[in-house]
Amino acid sequence: MDIRKCAGALLVALTIAIGGCRNEDGDSPPNGDTEKDRTPNFITLVIDDMGFSDLGSYGGEIPTPNIDELAEDGVMLNNFYACATSTPTRGMLFTGKDHHTAGVGFMTSTTEKMEEVLQQEVLNQPNYESRLALDALPFPELLQQAGYHTMHTGKWDLGKETPEYYPSNRGFDVTRGTLLPGGGLHYSRPDGTLQAAQEGTFVNNGEVIEKFPKQFYSTEYYTDMAIEMLDERDTDKPFYLSLCYTAPHTPLHAPAEVTAKYLDVYAKGWDVIREERFERQKELGLWPEDAELPPLPDDVRSWDELSEEEQMISAKKMAIYAAMVDVLDENIGRLVSHLKDIGEYENTVIILFSDNGAGELYYGLGPDDEDNSYENLGNWNSRVTHGPEWSYAKNTPLHGNKGSLYDGGWHTPAIFHYPKAAVSGEISDRIVSVMDIAPTILEMAEIEYPDTYDGSPITPMAGISMADMFEGDLEYDPERSLTLELHIAHAVRLGDWKLVQPLPVTQLSDGDCDLPLHLYNLATDPFELEDIADEEPDIVEELKLLYDQYAEDNGVIQLPPCP
Repeated sequence: MDIRKCAGALLVALTIAIGGCRNEDGDSPPNGDTEKDRTPNFITLVIDDMGFSDLGSYGGEIPTPNIDELAEDGVMLNNFYACATSTPTRGMLFTGKDHHTAGVGFMTSTTEKMEEVLQQEVLNQPNYESRLALDALPFPELLQQAGYHTMHTGKWDLGKETPEYYPSNRGFDVTRGTLLPGGGLHYSRPDGTLQAAQEGTFVNNGEVIEKFPKQFYSTEYYTDMAIEMLDERDTDKPFYLSLCYTAPHTPLHAPAEVTAKYLDVYAKGWDVIREERFERQKELGLWPEDAELPPLPDDVRSWDELSEEEQMISAKKMAIYAAMVDVLDENIGRLVSHLKDIGEYENTVIILFSDNGAGELYYGLGPDDEDNSYENLGNWNSRVTHGPEWSYAKNTPLHGNKGSLYDGGWHTPAIFHYPKAAVSGEISDRIVSVMDIAPTILEMAEIEYPDTYDGSPITPMAGISMADMFEGDLEYDPERSLTLELHIAHAVRLGDWKLVQPLPVTQLSDGDCDLPLHLYNLATDPFELEDIADEEPDIVEELKLLYDQYAEDNGVIQLPPCP
């Protein structure tokens, strides 16, 4: 599927209706019978740990026709940046600000070595609460106050300690099937009872769920909850639905009959899959025709180094992952079909993205009658991940994986879709941040961001509205800058320049404070292969100044052992 070739046929000359009329009290009116009276609905679809190249529209071999159709009829982003891990991304999504300002400057579920260095120094310090700070304004509250009906299902990951941190108290009218922590099993037991790792983690409107009516599978369940909430909503109001899937995050769980479709596909190994994905990406126009696939890191094995038995097991693990993406696409198609059935599709903005790059981290959510035999892989009581090699294939051709501030960690697929937009079927190279989603939604809903929250002054959102993309402004801005810090590592992108200080686990463990800075020109080196920091000292200094200002503005703590 060539998005660019489809663009001419799919281009629709429609005038965008961003926002609606206001009543005499200044509130948004309910959805009316005429187009001019209708304010847009909004849905954000957050996918968990999906790689840059997994979707068919981004070069993947996994059939994702429903998501691809959103890309064909919408705008597909080739320069979208989330954060390198899930909790900070969600803080940025819901506040439109940097994750430190949102209270999630630090992930508690990080490696043991990093915890030794970081946790005692920063945990529960301002900007490092590891949950959505109570003084951080979530944009759903503003939608709620303006007359929107707001709903959430799926992963929350922004506070589970007490109900005041639950989404039901952070701007959502209805929350159903909410997973409070950052990870979970995709299956319940066959009788619907919760496995040990799931107990106390799911809530409906703040009330703990103790048993499901039948065997739970996360992707289907969250979609069911979304459809139920849509059917039960106040239809006199426009709506916002936050649907945060946990697939395809590990552990690898999927229906056996879907997994079976992919066993032969991945028997060829990650080297071939990577090559095939890259060629399709070039055909789609994501990379220049003369671009060359970057080599894998030296510490990553080639497929031929595995024994036949190892290859068989590894191929099945990736087949399970593909099945998770397959089921995810099917359920997003089910949601879109339901929007059409209830007459809300044409008036709904859908924003879909992955919360970070692909990774293979798995923190062990068991055991519970654990059975990791080959025959049982993917079933409710298996607990496996797939290893770093497949993560590199899933992120083709980007450098790095989840947790890294190279592009493979936070440069993710994203699609903006609105049937009333003036453009469709386009690929945009415009630099876009997950922080831009909140101001985009608020502008389209004609809601102003306030100067105060709970009686105290607040700073403006750091994100920039992208509502004009729906009017056809897809141009690359060489002056746009994005800066990020996570666990001491940091990165700055200014146009084509990218400065990276990588995750310094080794240096920290050795007490070495001489942390490297790497500079890349993404115009000529999009896969971050050639460090030119020594050749461009002025650019390095310019980007370091941007980082220093960012750190000051967002309360970044300079962590030990480096002064």
